[in-house]
Amino acid sequence: MAIFKSLNPKEKTYIFSSFDNDKEKDPAKAVFKRFPFPNEIFIPELKGSLFDEIDFSKVKQGSAEMEKMTKAIMKYFTQNMAKIDYEKFCEECIDHFESFFFGETEIKKVADFVKLPPHLWATIANELYEYAQKEEKFTAGELTA
Repeated sequence: MAIFKSLNPKEKTYIFSSFDNDKEKDPAKAVFKRFPFPNEIFIPELKGSLFDEIDFSKVKQGSAEMEKMTKAIMKYFTQNMAKIDYEKFCEECIDHFESFFFGETEIKKVADFVKLPPHLWATIANELYEYAQKEEKFTAGELTA
């Protein structure tokens, strides 16, 4: 008796559950063109600068320039706190969408997907990213003569 292992691959077409999509009669689907490589990350490019429009020679405790600098630091970190560039991930890994409607508009291309309201597409993209990161499993079986 021989024991064999076979790869149980992930489906390239994925029905996402965000916003109860999976409960719809004809749910929207994302079709992957590829899954990320192991340990592949999609790091966002930094936006803005801490040094724009701040005169550091005028930064003193309680000064208007100090307040301006504090606001600039908060804005910079808020803009750059994302760990994953979901737009880059979608552009590289998603081929297209099927049965995906936003109002009367059908969303087929990634370019149209990322134009949706940010909370909507980012939530779905996060779910797609988590699915894509799951490891494909091997299953063991027995081969009998």
